[in-house]
Amino acid sequence: MKIAALPADEPQRLAELRSYGVLDTPREQTFDDISELTRAIAGTPVAIVSLVDENRQWFKSCLGLDAEGTPRDVSFCSHTILQRTPLIISDAMEDPRFADNPLVLGEPHIRFYAGFPLISSAGQSIGSLCAVDFKPHGLDEEQIVLLQRLARQVMRQLELTRAITASGQSAVMETRPPAVVPGITNARFLNREAFVDLIDVMLALPATPSFSVMNVKLCELGRIQAALGKDTSEGVFQAWAADLDELLPENASCSRLGLSEVLILLPHLKQRERIQEIAERLIRATEGGQRFGDVSYSLPLAIGVATSVGDYQNFAALEADTRIAQLAARKCQRSAVRFIDLVTRLSALREISLEADLRTAIPARELQPWAQPIVNLADGRWCGMEMLARWPQPHGTPILPSDFLPAAERAGLLAEVDLLVLERSLELLQHQQPWPGEGVVSLNLSAALLSQSLQRRRWLQTVEQMQLPPGWILQAELIEEALQLELSELEPFLGSLIEMGVKLAIDDFGTGYSSLSRLHQFPIQTIKVDQGYVARIGDRNDSSERLLKTIQSIATMLEVDLTAEGIETQAQADWLQQHGYHKGQGYRYGRPMPWEEFVALAQANTTRS
Repeated sequence: MKIAALPADEPQRLAELRSYGVLDTPREQTFDDISELTRAIAGTPVAIVSLVDENRQWFKSCLGLDAEGTPRDVSFCSHTILQRTPLIISDAMEDPRFADNPLVLGEPHIRFYAGFPLISSAGQSIGSLCAVDFKPHGLDEEQIVLLQRLARQVMRQLELTRAITASGQSAVMETRPPAVVPGITNARFLNREAFVDLIDVMLALPATPSFSVMNVKLCELGRIQAALGKDTSEGVFQAWAADLDELLPENASCSRLGLSEVLILLPHLKQRERIQEIAERLIRATEGGQRFGDVSYSLPLAIGVATSVGDYQNFAALEADTRIAQLAARKCQRSAVRFIDLVTRLSALREISLEADLRTAIPARELQPWAQPIVNLADGRWCGMEMLARWPQPHGTPILPSDFLPAAERAGLLAEVDLLVLERSLELLQHQQPWPGEGVVSLNLSAALLSQSLQRRRWLQTVEQMQLPPGWILQAELIEEALQLELSELEPFLGSLIEMGVKLAIDDFGTGYSSLSRLHQFPIQTIKVDQGYVARIGDRNDSSERLLKTIQSIATMLEVDLTAEGIETQAQADWLQQHGYHKGQGYRYGRPMPWEEFVALAQANTTRS
């Protein structure tokens, strides 16, 4: 039997090995999972994570063999650490170095050995990841590549353990090991490279094991950072990450993506009920807020889940599905979990296609303004109109605003929609007035446009260049969210609108932010009351009528006009008129309609009046 020589830098190698503090520590699920993957890839009954100490090889993980280690002089791994490439012995009985080895001639009767060096960040070979069989065996090139990647996973785990231990000491590491995640001391967290490697190895197995991946979005973390700074947002994140040990299965691994997303690997889990239970446990833990210091911060979670049962080819496809499911979860008002399925995937594909089509449709001016009448409640006479974006299709039904407006917002095109509707509406009015005399044309101003100085300038330039016919007034409708924007930022823009004769209205009043305290700060001339209040007129169990009376009193006090939206019945119109409302709009008077149809009905209305 040939005993392996000592490496030339043996003292430095031993010092490096012992710096990890892992010798004689208990078994860990993470290393056993790697051993299990090694057995699956190599097709062998035994897999070992072996560390070569001064006089022994010690097993951090050993599956398929009841042993904790062997003397160093008989170990195969003492030969492996002398090289940088795998040591593969197809049949130990045919290799003169091992033919008379006690581990070959006696228990456990090793015949096949494949050792993959564990090379530290300092370049020292401290042990090996090995696959063992009791009969002659072989590995193909693909198996060898996968096992080399797993050996790197072992080292990343060891480096992470060492870094976490060192983080509690006064000394600061000069270089950060490959798998360490800055700012996170939870050993479950791997950097992206290590996480991707682990999943790609699992996906490449001949018989891919079932597993699931969660994509967790900490929805308010970005807002916390914007308002309170990075130190606070990082503190909140780390406090949340530290709680994961009690919330996740022992063998789960995590990887952080950017500021507020985390991927969580759940090995061997495919049962939806069990995954749902874990996700709900995460959600419940933050329902009352995430504590950091003496403060509890709101931290709703959107969780998307994809499960691999041998149907994914690579990590990228798996991650994409988790993100699709997570985006579906984010559409909910509160924390939620969603699983990827055909409906969710098709919906995401449709959204992507819709966004792409919008990028073409807006420059091509395919979106059209449709008009809905605004009327005097006293006599039903049309006195104005609201112009609303519509997207007709040449061969088929129009795309609904409830579909294309969210797509425009996701694609960052909502301000472009506002500008196109303004431009086309002014063109229509210059070409043809729906009735002689005075009128109001009302258009929406999205928060997307209001928050961008360039788009605000474009809106003003369009109004300046395209004058309305005499007697007609342009009204810009702001949603309540606009009242939360900095007045100092909006004041020059709003002042310019007033100077140009544009009236300002608050749309859907009563549904957004608590705006009464700031309403007087903005030069608002019209309040448009949300249709939700109007729909509940006559319901004695609802407070809407009292709220409508209060809003009317506020409008009178501030000397602003009132328009009630969503009027569908004459009874609603009568109640509103009796309680001081003078204008309204809704299906009772007309739905949004193409311009030609609107003009024809407007002229008929004028004739009847």
